[in-house]
Amino acid sequence: MVFVPNMKKEISFPHCLECSKFQTTCCNCAPLVPFTIKDINKIKKLGYKERDFITVNSYPKSFIDGNEKWWKESFVKVKNKNYKLNVKKLKKDCFFLSPGKGCKLGKSRPFVCKIYPFWIKNNKIVYESGEKKECNIGLKNVPIKKAMKLLDENPKKIRKYYSEIKKDCIKNKEKYRKIVLKLISRD
Repeated sequence: MVFVPNMKKEISFPHCLECSKFQTTCCNCAPLVPFTIKDINKIKKLGYKERDFITVNSYPKSFIDGNEKWWKESFVKVKNKNYKLNVKKLKKDCFFLSPGKGCKLGKSRPFVCKIYPFWIKNNKIVYESGEKKECNIGLKNVPIKKAMKLLDENPKKIRKYYSEIKKDCIKNKEKYRKIVLKLISRD
């Protein structure tokens, strides 16, 4: 375990902890949690080293097709494979998950974790494609406004997270590419 000197407190939501008692949660989907450069820098400020928490995963073209142009272009293509930087798994869970307590990153969680299970589509907050089947809140057809409240979020914050993800994907392509190349050459 890595000592994290700047950690304020773990973060969890009663609904998510309850959900984890009877089904796989989003925190078990760790290899699919992509980082932005801003996420990586926030986590490094907490005392973690890149090699401790980042993995590189390749994604099939079918996973990328149908998404927004900026998202498709954010993948790093190397030898006909599409790569993203993702959070490592520790056993079966996210590297940062403290079982029964929540996320060790507190307010420094990656933007994609903060926005989950929501996304912005046609300028409207919706359940992310497929997540209505994965997230217990979506499974129970909880209305978006109520779901945001359960997760201590609001439309303004959801739009901000989306904007940060999009901005980072567009602005930091080269920085992202350098980290991907460094990590895949190490493997």
